[in-house]
Amino acid sequence: MASRRETTVVYAAGVVQGIALVTFPAASTVFTDPARYDLSSAQYGTLFLPQVVAAVAGSISGAGLATRFGTKRLYLAGLAADLASMVLLLVSSLLTSDRTTAYVLLLGATGCLGAGFGLAVPALNTFAASFHPSAVDRSILVLNGLLGVGTVLAPAFVAVFLGVGFWQGLPVVSTVLLIALIVHSARLPLAVATTVPPPSRPAGDHAAAIPPRFWVYAGFAVLYGVCETVNGNWSQLEMTRELGASATLASIALTVFWATVTAGRVTFAAAQRRLPPRLVYHVLPFVLAGAFVLIAALPAHAPGLGVLAFGLAGLGCSALLPLTISFGEEELARFGARLAGGVIAFYQLGYGLAAFGVGPIVDHGTNLSSVFGASAAIAVALGVWSLVVGARVARPSGRPHVDARTTPGSYCPRGENPPGKRGEQMARGSDVPIDLYIAAYADEDAAQQDWDELKRLVREKVITIDGMLLVSRDDGGKIHVKDNAHDVGVGTVIGAVGGAIIGLIFPPSIIAGLVVGGGIGAGAGALVDRHQKHEIKEDVEQVLPPGSSGIVALFEERWVAEVEKSMAKAEKISKHEVDSESAEDVKEAASSMAS
Repeated sequence: MASRRETTVVYAAGVVQGIALVTFPAASTVFTDPARYDLSSAQYGTLFLPQVVAAVAGSISGAGLATRFGTKRLYLAGLAADLASMVLLLVSSLLTSDRTTAYVLLLGATGCLGAGFGLAVPALNTFAASFHPSAVDRSILVLNGLLGVGTVLAPAFVAVFLGVGFWQGLPVVSTVLLIALIVHSARLPLAVATTVPPPSRPAGDHAAAIPPRFWVYAGFAVLYGVCETVNGNWSQLEMTRELGASATLASIALTVFWATVTAGRVTFAAAQRRLPPRLVYHVLPFVLAGAFVLIAALPAHAPGLGVLAFGLAGLGCSALLPLTISFGEEELARFGARLAGGVIAFYQLGYGLAAFGVGPIVDHGTNLSSVFGASAAIAVALGVWSLVVGARVARPSGRPHVDARTTPGSYCPRGENPPGKRGEQMARGSDVPIDLYIAAYADEDAAQQDWDELKRLVREKVITIDGMLLVSRDDGGKIHVKDNAHDVGVGTVIGAVGGAIIGLIFPPSIIAGLVVGGGIGAGAGALVDRHQKHEIKEDVEQVLPPGSSGIVALFEERWVAEVEKSMAKAEKISKHEVDSESAEDVKEAASSMAS
């Protein structure tokens, strides 16, 4: 389990990343000022093209890089790229007399910022989910809410620094914060629970690597990226050109937009029991559509109303992106860290469409108010798309559970089994992913509390577990079975399967007492291959050291959210995907031996 300092640093990184991300849109009036950079609308829009390309590349490659180098290194690389961006921005401000050189430096700066965003933000989402497995929705909403705090601070800083005649104060502040964050983060472990990769697929089977449902989330992210960026990148120019606002008031409008984005994320995170996330997800796009219509209809020289309208737009945007990530993390758990990176990549694609595309439209004679009015149609499409995303999102905590592997629209309420073969604990030859979790506890009482909660879920038929054991490891390294869940109705079989797992993975020399395993048979022995068995043993040496307690659980992957929530007090969870057909063999053999 992550320390409080690690959690604090991750959340602080969200704030700093938000400040860096909005630095360039917040300075839009500086970049288009004839006395400074003198950029046209098209040049200003093009400024974000390197950012989008780099962000998409970073997000897509991030999962592979994290597997190879580790999530912490990926995160630090993202912070370093952000730092390079701020340095290039400061250098460009010294060369505005040479407009071409200054513009090239700005393009390099936005490219570095995109790389930083693409590498750091998915890593931060991974940290947030891993550090708080029992509250993934809330932790990701909080992280993104704090990122929103940074986006609020950036235009506020610009307004202050413009008032004192030193707009460069914003990149200076960002530079100092990034250096401090890199120094502190480098000293922390920032470790996430690792999962053994699933069995390799045949060469060329690329379609199997990306679940079809991922594209639903990707499409939503693109539309959302367009809607957010129309507000975030073009609000200040709308305020100054169409509504007659000063540069300072325009910065305040952008501050209010990001403030309501942040306030909405924090509010919805805190009120999940009263405001179901799925309901929020369906309603907010239509709030955003109304805000776009209002902005387009505002009379000239009414900047005060513009500030209020952008505040409403921020509320409409607030929880949509973090909920998209958390819904995807739950429904497509097998897709792993690539989900967050993929969603961020397609969000950046939408960002690029709005950031780069609006400039030429405006330069060719269309006013920004018309652009905002047209964006209302995109927000309505976003609302319709949210129904497609939410149709199969599996929700714990009392809401209907949706099996990600049933047909579209076939809901499975918690406590009931899905129809047909899905109602069995496992179906022979099924391709339903099977996970093996080994949760470790330094505190014996904490292990017992989580064990009791897991047994309660099984006893009340909230979830189905195929094998589970509560074990301890003495100072001599031997593993003892403390409880085999014999009191949960089907506990004899569950305990036998758990014992079989222990017997198959570990040599008899470290197992105290009798467990099932030796007579399971060769076919069931393929539950984990030799390489996997070796990795699990190595994991146990680290995760379950002498003097600790542990919970071993074997279950279908669709129960990941509930199982992880029941293991909330674990110091660490070792996660492995196992062969589903062999798992069925283990269950049948253990059942016959236990009977």
